[in-house]
Amino acid sequence: MKKAFFIISLLLTCLGASAQEDVKVRFGVSAGFNMTKWGGDFDSKFGTGFKPGFHAGGLAELQIGDYWSVQPELQIAAEGTNTDLIDKVGAVYIKVPVTVFYSIRNVGPGRLSPGLGIYVSGGVGGKTQDVGTFADDSYFRAMNALAPEEFSEDLIPDQFDYGVAFKISYEVQHEKVSGLCGTLGVSYGLTECKSLGLLFSVGYKFPYSKWLRSTYNTGIFEYNP
Repeated sequence: MKKAFFIISLLLTCLGASAQEDVKVRFGVSAGFNMTKWGGDFDSKFGTGFKPGFHAGGLAELQIGDYWSVQPELQIAAEGTNTDLIDKVGAVYIKVPVTVFYSIRNVGPGRLSPGLGIYVSGGVGGKTQDVGTFADDSYFRAMNALAPEEFSEDLIPDQFDYGVAFKISYEVQHEKVSGLCGTLGVSYGLTECKSLGLLFSVGYKFPYSKWLRSTYNTGIFEYNP
């Protein structure tokens, strides 16, 4: 957890150094394909491989200054891992990634934006051996109860996960398809499962809206056409 707080502080420092009074906001949607696997002690015990899954959700882009933006998202993500010893491990998370992007303009018909961020997620579903992966009677807890010397608590999947992510996003800014975007990314979990994820998503960001103007805010909700 200390690592996550350090990363959050670093991102906020970067934002504070480049922020201006006017912050433009727009919203969007995205969905895509992901491949995830669990490492650490879990991989040593079970032998893991990448499991295909999906993610979908909404996002908000806060444009701060000419080149910097921060993008929080709310997603539902089907993840988990394949193993050599047991059936595939399914895990469904509600995930909240927050990414800071730097925009490189005029790359073809759009802009290219590398980004660094963090994510937090909570497990809400998924099955292993036809039992809930995070349930009190899950396969992993049952094995821990039967043979704690062989199946330690470190092998029980974390229902709460957090980590870091690197992403590269490309947004088309052509008149007819402005707002269409695609993202490639890789994430790494900092909890016991050491989750490694590869993702690809497509989405659409809606134009800035005048209804975001607020006479009580001169920052995040101010709109400058």
